[in-house]
Amino acid sequence: RALQYNSMEEAFRDYRKNPDMSRYNFALSRVTAQFVRLSEKVKKYCGILNGLGCTDEANLLTELQALEKKKLELSSKLQVLRLKAHSLEGNPELDSGYEFPVVREQIRQETIELEAVIEDINAIITDIRYSGSS
Repeated sequence: RALQYNSMEEAFRDYRKNPDMSRYNFALSRVTAQFVRLSEKVKKYCGILNGLGCTDEANLLTELQALEKKKLELSSKLQVLRLKAHSLEGNPELDSGYEFPVVREQIRQETIELEAVIEDINAIITDIRYSGSS
């Protein structure tokens, strides 16, 4: 997943340098396809763990999967907001002077929420590590 997030950020940086929406969308579709494959694998592993009677571990993976989905949604939303802020910044034709501060505040709020989700993900990963060692 970390590699996919890196690819997503790289596509975003490339888009900001060279705003080619078709290239950006292509990169995001590749990342999305990888996330779908990873999600399917996790579901498969949850089924295996449940079949082995390891329901606690399966539940942790299911919870992790839900948090990863939320992280992806927030990361995508942040990219859209950052693009909007970039286009508004210093462009009086697009911004009446009120929208840019609102977008910046949305970015701040979404970033706080994303950081909380990442903390929850890290806590579950720690739980998974310790559940596997018992």
